[in-house]
Order: sequence, then C-alpha cells, then structure tokens
Amino acid sequence: MSTLWIKIASGVIGILIIIVLVSMFMPSGEPEPAPTFTERVEEDKENFLVPPEQPDEPNQSLSTPVEIQPEQETPRVNETTIYVKVLNDIEQLEADKEINYAVPMLSIGRLPVTSYKPMIDAARRIINRWPDSIYAYKAKQMLAELPESERQKNTITSQELDISMFSKPRTGTVPYKVPIEDR
Repeated sequence: MSTLWIKIASGVIGILIIIVLVSMFMPSGEPEPAPTFTERVEEDKENFLVPPEQPDEPNQSLSTPVEIQPEQETPRVNETTIYVKVLNDIEQLEADKEINYAVPMLSIGRLPVTSYKPMIDAARRIINRWPDSIYAYKAKQMLAELPESERQKNTITSQELDISMFSKPRTGTVPYKVPIEDR
C-alpha cells in the first residue's frame, strides 16, 4: 500500500514540474497595453507637424576661443530625402494653419462617436492648394494613417495616398530630409 502513495506523490510532483516548465516557456497572456489617447496625440504631433526651418548659425569669429567638446555619439535616425517646393511666407503661414488644424482632428477622430471628416477635409485642402509642398506630403501620410473602413467611407483615392512623386527631383523643388518610421 505504501508504494501506491509513493506513485501518487511522484505523479503529482511530475505534473507540477511540467506545469512550471510550460509556464516558463509560454508567452505571457498580457498583450502590450494600447497607447493612451495622450500618447497618440503626442505621436501625431511628432509625425505630422512640420518643424520650423532652422536658421543658419552665426559664424564665430576667430578671436573667440572655442571649447572643444568630447565627441558624443549621436543616435542614428533613419532618414530619406524627398523633394518639395518651398512656399513663400504667406503660403507657409496658411499651410501651417491647415496642418495645425488637421493633426488634432486626426487624434480626435480616433475617439468614439467622432469623425475623421474634419481632418480629411483639411488634408484635401492642403493637397489641392500646395500639392508639391512638405505639407502635402504630411497630409498624404495622415490620410494613409486612417483605417481602411474610413478610407472607403470617405472615398479617399489612391492619388491622395501616393507619395511617390516626392521621391524624385522636379522643377522648382529642393531636397528635404524626413525621418523614416520603423513599422
């Protein structure tokens, strides 16, 4: 009779060992938490708002001593060059106004019981008015971010999503570096 209890105890221990081993090698059942609305808003601002042009740095005179800084490792950012038309100051202000309206509307469109329609309208205005600008490039990226159901509902065409024209130099365009998203 004592051998029966030893067999039962060894079977229970064996089952416990198997359960522990399986739980160690199984992926955790917790998926990555979805980004919060605030995190998505900040991500949209980074991705779609056009940074202001950086002014040229003033030249330092030779009489001013220059401190030598140790070389720091700069993080490598994947960039690509696109070719865009430079807008005059008034056009740039108007385009800034439109893109600064469209980006929050993209974020708001993700909320329940809201619509992407205001963002889509603003993006279409940008694409129609300044088709070769960096603003049109960003507007097309925003339209590409939309879910497929929204694209179909709002009849977004393939021309509105096509950014291939920006990859080649054209008359009146200048090179512009943009980061590439890792997806």
